[in-house]
Amino acid sequence: MIDLRLALAAAVTIAIAAAHSWLGERKILGPLLASPLALGGARRAAFVRLTLRFAWHLTSLLLLGGAAILAALAAAPPDLGALLVLEISGAIFIASAAITLSYSDGRHIGWPLFLIVGILCWWTAAQHDGATTLASTRLPVGLAVAGVLFAASLLHAYWAARGGGGSPMTVPQSDGKPLFRPGRIGAGLVALALLAASLLVAQQASGLAPWPRALVKAGCWLLAALFLARAIGDFRWVGLFKRVKDTSFALSDTAAYTPLCLLIGLAVAALAL
Repeated sequence: MIDLRLALAAAVTIAIAAAHSWLGERKILGPLLASPLALGGARRAAFVRLTLRFAWHLTSLLLLGGAAILAALAAAPPDLGALLVLEISGAIFIASAAITLSYSDGRHIGWPLFLIVGILCWWTAAQHDGATTLASTRLPVGLAVAGVLFAASLLHAYWAARGGGGSPMTVPQSDGKPLFRPGRIGAGLVALALLAASLLVAQQASGLAPWPRALVKAGCWLLAALFLARAIGDFRWVGLFKRVKDTSFALSDTAAYTPLCLLIGLAVAALAL
């Protein structure tokens, strides 16, 4: 029995790959590579042209590979490994949608298609994995999220040990100046908060906690809300809908911080169901 959701996800992914190569050649690569590239000599310019072209179409090839995986999963009942593949694939596609939406101000046609594929992957995984509770993959997903939060806690602890500070890639800037300078105490408090969040998620995933389960679940819902709010942002400096997008921090926020917060928020919400 073919899973029509995954078959549709595979078809949409193939369409994205085809449009990426075809429209990319016509609208972006062709005009870009036809113009002179001031890159330090004809040989280097030729290398850059070739690299841009194969890297662009390599993305399409990887998308076709993802479509083939989805098509294969559509044709066979998923086991635990397949469910994890679906959940990871859904996360990647949703993160791609978030990045595309943010970078293009919603003008790029790719973001709703990425979102559709991500939702179809997660929907299928949820239906095969204990309805909406992600029963069999709860532990590995939860431990993965807890590990990410723990790593972020260690990073902030390192900054606290060095006296706080903040680089252009980690603090929003206005007119080339940081909006604030995190101090030792501030970085330390964030490290402790992230450590507590890591322990909370690990307890929810494992079912082992020294306090009532209802309290752990409520804490996870609060944590999910905080990360999702961070992903949405303040509509100016951070998040999916920020207006300032040309600083070092804004580029890092769009490419890494906001998608990571979005995925953590969604994952923790799924664990709290």
